[in-house]
Amino acid sequence: MRCTSLLPLLDFGTDFSTYSLLDGAQAPGIWDALRRDEEIEIYPLLGDSDVTLVGPILVFHKMGPACRTLSSMAEADSSSFYLSILQAHGNKDLLIAHLTTLTQVSHADGSQWIMRYYDPRVLPHWAGVLNSSQRALALSPIRAWHYMTADCSPERITGEGSQQLAFGHFEQICLSEEQSVELLCRCAPLMLMSIISQERGGDIWCRGECERSEFVHQVLANAKNLGIIEFSDQKTFILLALAYGENFHESAAFLEMWKAESGGGLNAMILKMPSQLLSGFGLNK
Repeated sequence: MRCTSLLPLLDFGTDFSTYSLLDGAQAPGIWDALRRDEEIEIYPLLGDSDVTLVGPILVFHKMGPACRTLSSMAEADSSSFYLSILQAHGNKDLLIAHLTTLTQVSHADGSQWIMRYYDPRVLPHWAGVLNSSQRALALSPIRAWHYMTADCSPERITGEGSQQLAFGHFEQICLSEEQSVELLCRCAPLMLMSIISQERGGDIWCRGECERSEFVHQVLANAKNLGIIEFSDQKTFILLALAYGENFHESAAFLEMWKAESGGGLNAMILKMPSQLLSGFGLNK
């Protein structure tokens, strides 16, 4: 999925600076492709470290929304996986420092982690779990932050777009236990799709990017309706849906097995089943 539908939504006024934010892990080789481009300036937000090129990379577009490089980046295949576009007021160096601080998040238990807000698929979930003061801090310099949703629609997050940039001291955001759990739940479909693709190969889906996301969300809803909430069991449920069809859980064979399930969960149930009984789930391959 490309990000071309984001370009017409950008503000072409002179009050804003235009940036793109890249997830280097999802766009291998992007550094070499851009570093000699005179229309842009590149700033790795993790600094000079072993993970510089696979972390967040901020790109300043000197010509704003009219930048040809921005257009070519948005038109690249699968750019929605690694590219978001933001427009902001104020000092560029302060914005870089601010975004760098956002990559570090502390938790109520005292641990610290890299926050992948720069992954466009994580961005709305991260913003969605922040409380009002955290959100105001995180988005203080940003007027609009554009990204593609999992269902292939253009969307944006709006902030104050402060011209004063009164965030001179850069404070880490601390997530409560409840926020951390909610964020993990919101990102579960993304994590499951990624794990399954890595283990089984991307061609296991036999679906386009948008259809894939819709499929996983629906299958997870079916799993939760049955009380299947363990991450590993949800992964197995998706694999069964891929093999036997989205509505396999409505088959008499599955319902009979699930009714007899004794509390060990889906994986334990499947391991105890004779393999020949799986055909009753409606295997279509």
